Amino acid sequence: MRGADPVNNELEVGFNADFEKRWHGAELVGRVLMMMFVLAAVTGLLGNGPLDHHTLLSSPEALPADSRLAIDYEPAVRYGTGTQITFHLGARSGADTVRLFLGSNIVEPFGLQQIAPQPQRSVATHDGMVLTFPVPPGASDVLVRVMAKPGTVGPVGLLAREDDGVELRWRQWVLP
Repeated sequence: MRGADPVNNELEVGFNADFEKRWHGAELVGRVLMMMFVLAAVTGLLGNGPLDHHTLLSSPEALPADSRLAIDYEPAVRYGTGTQITFHLGARSGADTVRLFLGSNIVEPFGLQQIAPQPQRSVATHDGMVLTFPVPPGASDVLVRVMAKPGTVGPVGLLAREDDGVELRWRQWVLP
């Protein structure tokens, strides 16, 4: 059995234009995917970068003028690595406490580790927990930090609600 015919007594390797065209297309697709991955990493979608931090605000028209809820979080976190969610709870005028409801996903699968400052009171409910925090004298809001260590991979839907019923939902992606 003989392959391609030799030309000028040299080895002829042959040429398949169809294969070369498909191979070139595969190379282009691979390069585009690599560039997308690099851009995602540089912008912070896969870790530290300009897009690695989001702030979620409740709409001002849905709240009383002296109350608000804001959440600072990382949209993409790593499995088994610590992350922090910061809640800014606006206190009503003259109120000495504020309450924060956290949905059950913050405990499992998101892996609640610690809450700072420690709540004055915490009550478990069938779909989450209600935390009560004192309002420092002269302060208009309370800053609460929740530390977690995700124990799952994929998107995790989270929920927080202030005691006046203002509710915020967000999603954090847990990467392997």
